[in-house]
Amino acid sequence: MQPNWAKVVGELIADHELSYRKQIEPLVARIAQLEARPIQKGDAGEPGAAGSPGVPGEAGPPGPPGPKGDAGLQGERGEPGNAGPAGAVGRDGRDGLPGAAGKPGEKGEHGPSGEPGERGERGESGERGERGAPGVDARPWRHRRTYDPAQTYEEGDTVAYDGGSFLALQDKPGPLPGPGWGQLTTKGQRGKPGDRGPPGPEGRGIADVSINEAGNALVVEFTDGVLRSIPLVTR
Repeated sequence: MQPNWAKVVGELIADHELSYRKQIEPLVARIAQLEARPIQKGDAGEPGAAGSPGVPGEAGPPGPPGPKGDAGLQGERGEPGNAGPAGAVGRDGRDGLPGAAGKPGEKGEHGPSGEPGERGERGESGERGERGAPGVDARPWRHRRTYDPAQTYEEGDTVAYDGGSFLALQDKPGPLPGPGWGQLTTKGQRGKPGDRGPPGPEGRGIADVSINEAGNALVVEFTDGVLRSIPLVTR
């Protein structure tokens, strides 16, 4: 037959409590006697020995930042740096406007005489016809510089236009270009770019600008150490 473990454990606990009460009853009575007695303050005893230092605790979180301090003194100005290398060569510029027309050239030599024409037929009477009236001398060419549509031109006028030159074939030849004009010369083609020249001398830049102590002049210091003073106009 199995024992009743719950009953056994309960009896053990009851016996333990009874034994514990018997042990502490004299102690409780003694404490009651001591509490009933009047408290008498005795003489101060000797100070005890100093205890060993404790282990320092962990560091606390950082505090808020303090106010901003005053600005420090300005440091001395450093020496100017070396000049940088020369920049790359830029692109070729655009073509300029056509230049003014040159002076007319000298009169050329006469060309060779043409072959004589065929003799005309005689009239019914067989006699030679009458000589005709003398012809009009041809107009000499006149150079009228650059073409201007607001000007009036005559036969034999030459003008410069779009890098070339044109000749008026009749009076009032009309707008240029047009059927009333004959082209004498054309605009030449652009030549190849020349060889790159040697680099030029190193330039001089401005290293610093300041005002003198008197406040009446602007002092400019260049990168080669030269100083220039420019008076200031004050009112």
